[in-house]
Formats: sequence, structure tokens, C-alpha cells
Amino acid sequence: MQLGVILGISLLLVNVSQAKTIEIDGEQYSCEKIEEKGNGNAGSCVNKAYSGPFSKSESIQLCDGARNNGPADCALLAYSGPFSKSESIKLCQGVRSKGPGECAILAYQGPFSKTESLELCNHPRATKQTAQCALEAYAGPYSKSESIKICKEDKRGRGLVEESSFKQLELSELATFESTKKDMDSLLKEVNEKAFKNNEYK
Repeated sequence: MQLGVILGISLLLVNVSQAKTIEIDGEQYSCEKIEEKGNGNAGSCVNKAYSGPFSKSESIQLCDGARNNGPADCALLAYSGPFSKSESIKLCQGVRSKGPGECAILAYQGPFSKTESLELCNHPRATKQTAQCALEAYAGPYSKSESIKICKEDKRGRGLVEESSFKQLELSELATFESTKKDMDSLLKEVNEKAFKNNEYK
């Protein structure tokens, strides 16, 4: 009897670990193994942050619960750009890569203010592609706030494209921009010129 129960639980665990899709409250969610980028844990994250500009208390706040050095990598990158220590910590707490920092810096190179860049990129799955999405949307007919709304992802990683007065765009369509440096420079110039023309530049 006990062997049968143990075997049943083992098979259940195997099936759960191999599941690709699960349903929660009637909604389907895709599951995949998260690849940890870089080594480390909360201890090594704190040490990395502290070896930079962050104090002991700031490093502990930044790396609380970290599973790798992602929060430190992200915050060091963000702070090397236009963001303050407190903004960098808020942006990078709980992340697993420097993606949100890369996102915020790229968005800020365009027409987005610091506040708008942080709003767009303040979630663990933000990447450069999130910022590219917002830049492309803004290069089209969309305002800065609409571009942020289109391209910002919620904590489940799904686009927040909602019913509204503007045409819905799929995040995947906007994020397909495989930029070379020349393409990105051209896009940044286009969106910054639009922002100046519309008196919306940060």
C-alpha cells in the first residue's frame, strides 16, 4: 500500500515537472524551466553590490531573496546610467538578470523620461526588447503612455494590451525588431524628433 502511494506520488511529480501548460482560474499558463543567468545567491549578490556604490543596507535591500547576482548586475548597470541608487534598487529588486536595467537605459535614450522608463521596465522579465517595443510603438501613431501600456509586461510575462480606443498590437509583433546599431540609432533619432515636435520630450 505505502509503495503504491509513493509510486503514485512519484509519477505525479514526474508529470507535473514535464507539464508545458497549466490552467489556473480558467486561464492557460505556459510553464518552462527558468535558466539562471550567472552564478550566485543572495550572499554573492550582496557582495557584488557592496563592491560597487551601494552601502551594506542598500545591498541587503537590493539582494533580499536573490537566487543569483541578477539584482546586483541590474542595479550596477542602471546606476552607471541616469538612475539614482534608490531608483536602481527599486528597478532591480527580485530580478534574475540585468534585463530591466538594459530596458530602462535604452528607453531613456529615447523620448521617455526617467519615470516613464522605470514604469516601462519595472518588472523582472523586462529586456531591451521591451524598450524596443515601446520605441517602435511611439515611432508609429501611439503616444508615450500608450506605448508603455502596449509594451509593459505584467508579472506573468503577458502583454498588458487591453481594449481601448487605439488599435491593439501584439507584443511579439513589436518586439521582432532585430536591430543593428545603425537601425537603433535611426529609431532613436526618429522617436526623439517626434517627441521634440510634439513637445513631449523628457
